[in-house]
Amino acid sequence: DHRDLHLSIRRQRQMCIRDRIAWTPAMTALLHHTPWNPTAAAATTSAAGYPASNVLIPSVGRPWRSTATSTTNLDIDLGAARTAPMLCVQGPNAGTCIVTYGTVAYTSTSAGTQMLTLDRHGRRKHSLALAGSVRYIRLVFGATLPDAAAAYFEVGAVYVMSTTLVMPESPLIGSDAAAVYPQTRVDLPNGQRLRLDRGAARMRLPLRFRGARSTDLDQLTRMARLNICWLDIGDASQRELQWPVRHDEDTAARLFARATQDESTITVQEVA
Repeated sequence: DHRDLHLSIRRQRQMCIRDRIAWTPAMTALLHHTPWNPTAAAATTSAAGYPASNVLIPSVGRPWRSTATSTTNLDIDLGAARTAPMLCVQGPNAGTCIVTYGTVAYTSTSAGTQMLTLDRHGRRKHSLALAGSVRYIRLVFGATLPDAAAAYFEVGAVYVMSTTLVMPESPLIGSDAAAVYPQTRVDLPNGQRLRLDRGAARMRLPLRFRGARSTDLDQLTRMARLNICWLDIGDASQRELQWPVRHDEDTAARLFARATQDESTITVQEVA
C-alpha cells in the first residue's frame, strides 16, 4: 500500500563496500592533473538524450550512448594542438576500443587496441599517454560487444590531462578503495524494504602515505582541490585501480611517525 510510505521510517544511507588495495613493490602511483577542456565531441550515432557532448561533463550518470553495436566512432576535439596529453576514459561499456589521434586528422596515428579494465563494482576505466602534438582523438568501438548484451555503446566521461606527476611515495598497505552507493532506504511497517538510488556509485579512497619529512606528501591534496585529477595507483596487474578524483574533505591528516618521517592520510572521492 502506498500509504505505508508515509508511515515508514526513512533512512538516507550511503552503503559502502571496501576493497583493500593490494600493495606491491612495483607500484608507482601517478597523478594526472590540470585538464585541457575539449571544445567539442561528436559520434557516429547518438541516442536521444545521450549526445556525444555528455562525455565532456564529469558525470557517468549522463553518458554518451550510441544507437547500435556496429562500428562506432567517438571523436574529441581539443580545440588546439596540445603536447603529449593523457587520455583518461571513465565508464565505457565495452572491453576494448581502438584509439587514433592527430593534429590535422583523427586517424594520423594509431595507438592500437586498448583494454578497458572492469573493476569489481562494474565500471570500466582506462588511461593512455598520447605522443607528440595532438588535437583530435578518436575512440572506435565495435570489436567487442557491449557489456550485459546492451544494444548500444556508451562512455561516461572523457578527461584529457596536461601534466603527469609521479607521486613521491605510493600508497601504503592499509589504504582502501571503498565503493559508496548513494541511496535512500525505506523500511515499511509491513516488513518490506525499498531502496531508492540517489546517484551513481563512486569510490572513496582513504590513502596512506609515508615519506621523509622533506617529501611533499600533500601534492595530491592540493591538486585535487584545484580541479579534477586522474589518480592511477600504478599497479600493472590491477589496471582498474585508477579514478578521476577530487579532494573535498575538511581535513588532511599528517602524522609525525618517526624522527625523520611523516605519514599522511589523504581521502579523495571518485568523480561520478
